[in-house]
Amino acid sequence: MDIELLRKFLEGRTTADETAQVRAWMEDPALADTIRQFLSENWNQSATGEPLPTALREELWAGISHGIELPDTAAPAPVTPVRPRWQRALAAAAVIGIFLTAGLLYRNFTSSSKPAEGIDIARNISTDVPAPDASRAVLELSDGRVIYLDEIAAGRIAGDSMLNVTRDESGNLLYDAAAEAMASIHTVRLPRGSKPLRLVLSDGTAVWLNASSSISYPTVFTGSERSVSMTGEAYFEVAKDAQHPFIVEQGDSRIRVLGTHFNVNAYGEGEDRRVTLLEGSVEVSRGSTSRLLTPGQQAAIGDARISVSRPDTEAVMAWKNGQFIYDGTDIRTMLREISRYYDVEVTYRDEIPYRFVARISRDVPVSAFLEKLSLTGLVIFRIEGRNITVSKP
Repeated sequence: MDIELLRKFLEGRTTADETAQVRAWMEDPALADTIRQFLSENWNQSATGEPLPTALREELWAGISHGIELPDTAAPAPVTPVRPRWQRALAAAAVIGIFLTAGLLYRNFTSSSKPAEGIDIARNISTDVPAPDASRAVLELSDGRVIYLDEIAAGRIAGDSMLNVTRDESGNLLYDAAAEAMASIHTVRLPRGSKPLRLVLSDGTAVWLNASSSISYPTVFTGSERSVSMTGEAYFEVAKDAQHPFIVEQGDSRIRVLGTHFNVNAYGEGEDRRVTLLEGSVEVSRGSTSRLLTPGQQAAIGDARISVSRPDTEAVMAWKNGQFIYDGTDIRTMLREISRYYDVEVTYRDEIPYRFVARISRDVPVSAFLEKLSLTGLVIFRIEGRNITVSKP
C-alpha cells in the first residue's frame, strides 16, 4: 500500500485508475486498520493544506463516523431530483462504510456549485411498504386456544383466580400469579412485519421479542430453575433470584443467569447465534463447551466453538430502541433484517460486495431506507408489492 497515493487521494488529485486502487485497499480487511489510522490523522486538512473550518469539519466527520441519519418521524424527507456534488459525496461517504476522506469532500464542497443529477429511487417503486404499526403477536395457551393480541382491547386476557394475564394500553403482555397457582406453558409468536413486543413474566422478568421470533415459558415458575425457550431474537432483563437461576434454551445452547440484562440473536440463516451481555454476568454453554461473559462481551455460538468479542452494543440493541444501526455491514445481513421487519422478500440479480454504514429510524417506510443506500451509487433497488430486487447500477 502506498501512503503517498493515499495522501493524493485525500487531496482529491487521483486519476480514475488511482482512485480505483485506493478503493480496493479500503475494501481489504487486512488494510482497514492502517487506512483508518491514516485518515484519522489527516482528515482535518483541506486540499490546500489549510485546516478546515470548524463547523464544516464537524459536519463532515459526523457524516463519515456515524452514517446517514433520518429524523425520528414517520414520514421520510422528500426525494429531490437534484443534489449538489458535495451532498452526494457526503452521502456516499457516510453510507459506504469505507470512510472517504474529508479532504476530498472539502474539495467537492468548495468547488463548482453546479448541481449534478441526483438519485431518485421513486422511479423504481410501483408500491411502498410502510413500517409496521403494531406487534401482531399471537398468544398460544396450554389448552390450545390462540389469542391474536392486536385484535383485542387492553385488559384481562386469560387466567383464573390464581393467574391473571393482561394486556396493557401500550400493548405489553403481563403475568401476575399467586405462588400456589398451577403452572402451564404459554407461547408467544411474533410474525414477520411486527413491532417488538414487551412481555413481563410472573417472576418479574421483562422480555422484548423481535419480529419473526417466539418464546415459550411457564405461567408460574416452579422447581430450582426458571427456564424458557426461544427462537429468533429477544432481549431479557431478568429479575434477580439467587436461589433460582434463569435459563434460556435455544436449540442445543443454554444461557444461565441469576439477574442480568442480555440480548440473544438466534435467527440462524447461516450465521452464528449471538449472546450479548449488557449488565451482570451470564454463562453460555453448548455441549461440553462454556464461556462466562462480562458486560460488553458477545458470545458467538458456532458449530464447534464459542468465540467471544466486544461488539457495538448500541447497534446490537438498535432493534429494541427503534433504530437500524449498521457499521460496516454487508448488504445481505442488512436486508435479512429488513425482510423480517417489513415482511418483504429480497431477490439479488447481482452480488453487491460493499459494506455499509447507516443509522435510520425504524418508523420510515422501506423506500426511505433503500433510498439512503442507493445514494451511494453502488446499488439499485426495485420495489414491486412486497418484493425487493437488488442489482448493480
